[in-house]
Amino acid sequence: MPNAGNGQSSNENKPSDGLYEFLEHELAFQRARKQEIFSWVSSLLVAIIGGVVTLTAAKQVTLTDAHRWILTAAILILCAFSCPWMGLHWAEYCRVRDRLSFYYNQIPVSGKDDYWRYDYTSTAAIIALTLVALFSVWSSVWWPIISCKAT
Repeated sequence: MPNAGNGQSSNENKPSDGLYEFLEHELAFQRARKQEIFSWVSSLLVAIIGGVVTLTAAKQVTLTDAHRWILTAAILILCAFSCPWMGLHWAEYCRVRDRLSFYYNQIPVSGKDDYWRYDYTSTAAIIALTLVALFSVWSSVWWPIISCKAT
């Protein structure tokens, strides 16, 4: 672990009871788990977007209203569950990071390494992908209306 500028090396003043190592592993687990959830959800949303665009671009396949509503429900459920799920792991990451900082003062409390209390970027990316997926599902309905009004 890099030195935070407080005069300690990474091997000094570690708790001897193994709590430090446990917290390090927990910190890595929470960060990895949040990233896995983000990757999984974003991959599914991109697959939905690509699938709908590929099927409907050739104009040989059109989605019925029932298919659109099923895809819409799936997209909204995916977004509704993934954002809080990622938030839960991010909150656990913050809690473990604070606890690790308490036991071993290598993590600066504030400064350039300061972290957000909420992961805005992942949530914003999932919401943006959700909106694009919904647009791709419903674009064949909206596009004729929009293009007629533009002309």
